[in-house]
Amino acid sequence: VLPRTPLVAAGVNRRYYFSQIPPKIADAINSSIDTDLESLGRTTSGRLLKLRLPWENGQLNLEVAVDETKPVGNVVLNYELVSPKAEELRDWIAKTDEMALDAANILTSVLGVETPDDNDDDNT
Repeated sequence: VLPRTPLVAAGVNRRYYFSQIPPKIADAINSSIDTDLESLGRTTSGRLLKLRLPWENGQLNLEVAVDETKPVGNVVLNYELVSPKAEELRDWIAKTDEMALDAANILTSVLGVETPDDNDDDNT
């Protein structure tokens, strides 16, 4: 039995779903390989784009998944810090508001995903 539980990482996940594939996401995940696959009689039913970006003293793992049979998809933003220091991990978790703002900015400005606030006509 360990005298204490070792902590080595902390992460915050933000997941967003969309029911129509935004054009920016479609452009990002379409590939010239599709034509080659089609020539072999193959088609894709889903796509996945994964990126790793530095964020603060940790990283942001960005994943965009699309199910082309529906068409629906999701975006997962995983803010992760690897550290053996509990205080650093606590500080990381305390940045959830900053992470939420960063995620919203990436969703709208980079990926073209409409957030619920984008469609809220009651904001005056």
